[in-house]
Amino acid sequence: METLVRKRRISVKVMLVWAFSTLCFTADAFAVTLISGTLFPPGNVTAGGPSPGNDLIRYVLGGANVWCNDGTLPVMYLRKWTNADDQNKWLIYLEGGGGCNQAAECYDRWIGGGVQPNYGLQKMSTSISKADWDALYPSPPNGWTLQGPGAGTVYRVPPGIQGHGILSPNAANPFAGWNVVYAYYCSSDDWSGQISNKTLQNGAQQYDIHFRGATIFDAIIAQLQTGATVYQPQGGNQVTMPDLDNAAMVLLSGSSGGGNGVKHNLDHLRSMLPLNITVRGVIDAAGTPTREFLPWIGAFPADSYINYFTNEWNLYTTVWNHRGDQSCLNLNPAEPWRCADPTHVLRHHITTPFFHRMDLQDKNGIDSFITHFVPTTYQYEFAVHTSVQLHEIADWLGVLAPRYPPEIVTIKADANWLPPGVYGPRCTNHEGLIGAKTFGQQQVPGADGSSMSFSDALIAWVNSGPGLDTLSPELVTTSGIGSFGLLQCPP
Repeated sequence: METLVRKRRISVKVMLVWAFSTLCFTADAFAVTLISGTLFPPGNVTAGGPSPGNDLIRYVLGGANVWCNDGTLPVMYLRKWTNADDQNKWLIYLEGGGGCNQAAECYDRWIGGGVQPNYGLQKMSTSISKADWDALYPSPPNGWTLQGPGAGTVYRVPPGIQGHGILSPNAANPFAGWNVVYAYYCSSDDWSGQISNKTLQNGAQQYDIHFRGATIFDAIIAQLQTGATVYQPQGGNQVTMPDLDNAAMVLLSGSSGGGNGVKHNLDHLRSMLPLNITVRGVIDAAGTPTREFLPWIGAFPADSYINYFTNEWNLYTTVWNHRGDQSCLNLNPAEPWRCADPTHVLRHHITTPFFHRMDLQDKNGIDSFITHFVPTTYQYEFAVHTSVQLHEIADWLGVLAPRYPPEIVTIKADANWLPPGVYGPRCTNHEGLIGAKTFGQQQVPGADGSSMSFSDALIAWVNSGPGLDTLSPELVTTSGIGSFGLLQCPP
């Protein structure tokens, strides 16, 4: 193989080697390395990124191996506390957006086509040369802005973004006054990768790529722990974020792939911070019901639960050099493949308190059930199994407490521990944290029969006291298996 990859560089060889260009800028510390030539077919290759705005301001990360898939530098977006009562509270949000661990799959992801038409280079990069883009497309990439250092040189992720849902600065959002961090997703590995220059090959197609999601996560936390993280709003004075090590509470949250990122990193974050800090997690849209006991009758690339997740584990470890929940590996030495099952990790290995939301008719999650049930029943079966799982997670004493003994010891040693909270609307929405309607307007019955929004339920759980002997409120739409109760889904 002819290797074209150096530090911070991705190249692709498909029958012939295309030329590539490298532009390095010190302003904002971006390193830009792009593929050029006919690799980019027509298509919306920047779909799904955050909208430009001034609610949260860009901060460029750096450090050893702190790279997006293509070698550009990752970013986070920041907003300092605006309510004095919340100045020691932190909300860290991990952006989601699928992933890839095979050559054809990652290629499709880059071009925004094939099996990943809803994603594109915005999930694998943070900038692209204007010359490269203009040679192929008549209009600017969606959501990205034209920036220097020279006049009109590079399209980059926006210098600022809008905040919606839990990220909104609106006073109606109970988290609006907190220190807020939006971690931009550009590693395609559920925030778990630890490998550089990984060679992927699909027939004649061959290229090297970085999977550094875990490294990026650690870089974000390390930077916030310096007490010297500075950003400058447009037209305003520089703002210095507080030191994360002085926090009273840190809420690590994420949706979809970011929700899986919370599973992989929540207990790890707990170990990185001083013990006097209350650490909690929010796992949104990443709780597909366990497949262990489902009928494997469909077209999965395996014929059983064990074979499917064995294959997944092999890809996680060989392609991503995956870093997941360490206690899962410690407690499953003979069956490490179980740690590739995100539902198993959710139910059995996360010891830091977490809140879990899953729509009972999640339009993304339902797709995975098509292969388990006949078409006339899979939507109903998904709703029932999701409902059961939410009830079981909420029923700490009855279902989850009889788990791995070493993790019970860890839980009992945490003076701030509290049972999981759950929320289960039935509105066909996937992500719930960063939509104004899904976060603040959908309603399900609360434990006392009153209606509660996701926002109401989450802040009530966050502010609740610790205790091993109390059940978490059942904030789901079901009063029994298959009964979905009162519900309001805003249009």
